[in-house]
Amino acid sequence: MGSVIAGTGNANVSSLSGSILDGGDTYRDIKASGLRMDASIAIGDLQSAKPLDIDVDRVTPKAGSGGIGLFEDDNIDISDVIVTVNVVNPDNTIRPESIARQSDLITRQNGAIVLTTKDGTITNQDGVAPGDHIGINADGTGNILIQAQGKGNDITFDASIVSDQGILPFWQKTLFVKNGIYQHQVEQ
Repeated sequence: MGSVIAGTGNANVSSLSGSILDGGDTYRDIKASGLRMDASIAIGDLQSAKPLDIDVDRVTPKAGSGGIGLFEDDNIDISDVIVTVNVVNPDNTIRPESIARQSDLITRQNGAIVLTTKDGTITNQDGVAPGDHIGINADGTGNILIQAQGKGNDITFDASIVSDQGILPFWQKTLFVKNGIYQHQVEQ
């Protein structure tokens, strides 16, 4: 993937039979207000530590066994995103068409989830699509790493985080939470 710039609009990126990967450049991959992604295999490359570089306010990715790897510049909400596009009809008229509302970070087939901010807070909200009180869900043995870097940045939970058998470490500057239970202070 090269660079998608939607400005204050929402963006939808999907791969019906493959992955959404960083094109190898040093630039941000996606800039938008809201980002909706769906890939049958992976979003970002967790095997070679090449996440997608994003700058968005809200995100909702769904991926398969390759997992999800995202690196955000600043604050980010895991929340609902709906994208509306203008479709040109055969008679040259234009009609708006909405792509289905999506929420949460979700993997299938044992996919892992990694979401890191360079310098920002992460808020995990329960969306309405699905409205199941779960904001992050890694299937099977998929591990989850949520990391809010930068001074004074937090991870806020308004929805559950689920991994059937995976490991759930949550890092911020001074707090380490594992399996949803406060463990001890950590200085990084």
